[in-house]
Amino acid sequence: MRSRIVSLLALAGVLLTVLSAIVIFQGATDEPYFRFDAKDALVQVGAGSSLLTLWAVYVAYCLYLIATQRRLRCLVFVLSGPH
Repeated sequence: MRSRIVSLLALAGVLLTVLSAIVIFQGATDEPYFRFDAKDALVQVGAGSSLLTLWAVYVAYCLYLIATQRRLRCLVFVLSGPH
């Protein structure tokens, strides 16, 4: 059970990282803004806001698991980033 939860959280972290990178690189290719395109605004504002919300939920859930279950203290390493 423990390894499954940690594996799923690690997979979710990787997925969120990849999606965040896609949004960032998409915004970088849209620069400089000589003209306004609604699609660019949707990606930058809509997808960016959604990703920030998902990251907040992800971190809150990891912290909840760390606080409530002693066996899942290893999740601190998931949240701490590369070593």
